[in-house]
Amino acid sequence: MRQDGLLRRLASYVSARAVLVITALAGGLIILGLTAASAGVYDAVAEKDGIAGLDRPVLDQVIALRTPFVDQLFTWFTELGGPLRMTVIASAITLWLALLITAHRIFLALRIADVERRTLPSGTARPKR
Repeated sequence: MRQDGLLRRLASYVSARAVLVITALAGGLIILGLTAASAGVYDAVAEKDGIAGLDRPVLDQVIALRTPFVDQLFTWFTELGGPLRMTVIASAITLWLALLITAHRIFLALRIADVERRTLPSGTARPKR
């Protein structure tokens, strides 16, 4: 209850517009900070110092592991993102999820109906909603 009173007193001092402005300022500061951080990373990569020094050893290891089979595997995986294949994959997943959700809803509705049938005494009307 004490917290409830504090919120009411705070609400009497601060308007909804002030809360909106404070929230927008906080979000703007977060965006500004993330933009500055990403600019720093871009600068380090572009100048080939700092973080770019981590990239070269990893690239050398990956080049050493290349084989024709792995190249073909990665090419196949990359081509899945093309407009035709990705459309077919996304459509199939969407259809599968829709059928799955529908099946779960039907099952849930049947379970609820069964529970209601078992719990209501015979001759009792079901309460209206």
